[in-house]
Amino acid sequence: MTIRVSSDRIVPVEEHLIPLHNILRRLAISLFLTMAIWTYFVDDLISSWIFSHSPPGALSVYGPYDWLEIRWSAIIILAVVTVLPIFCYDIRGFIRPGLLAKEQKWLDIFLLGNIVTIPLILWYVWFSMIPTYVDGVYLFDSIENVSSHYDARDIFSLASGISWIVIVGFVATFSTSLARLLG
Repeated sequence: MTIRVSSDRIVPVEEHLIPLHNILRRLAISLFLTMAIWTYFVDDLISSWIFSHSPPGALSVYGPYDWLEIRWSAIIILAVVTVLPIFCYDIRGFIRPGLLAKEQKWLDIFLLGNIVTIPLILWYVWFSMIPTYVDGVYLFDSIENVSSHYDARDIFSLASGISWIVIVGFVATFSTSLARLLG
């Protein structure tokens, strides 16, 4: 069943794909520039995260390539979260004209909710859940006169894995909801 409104007009598919191509190109350029900017700040950010949210000396980076993996994972996650509002704004502008008023309201609430909740969830994971996890493991695993050391890469991998689950969950929920909304 197709619903047509008075403002609808029939246009070729190419005319629809050109704005989408522009959005994806702008997103790729924004992601690249944001990654370049985060490259300069990520070392200090990771170092302060490792040293301020763990018992003294409990986290260590053991492998020479582990630091590179941690660094680039952090850069990509930070860039994606930084570009998320731009992406949501652009995709909203692309999708909104083709929706009914009720669907536009749903789209606005969904995108705005995710722009706010995704960074909050990621902040909770990185600065509350993971440090609590490290402190708990440090307390349960402590032996008198023996200092515990944990691999920062493994703990970082846990936090980044949770972050990717949240980010991919947003994309999957958005895609599935939009597909269901459009029938």
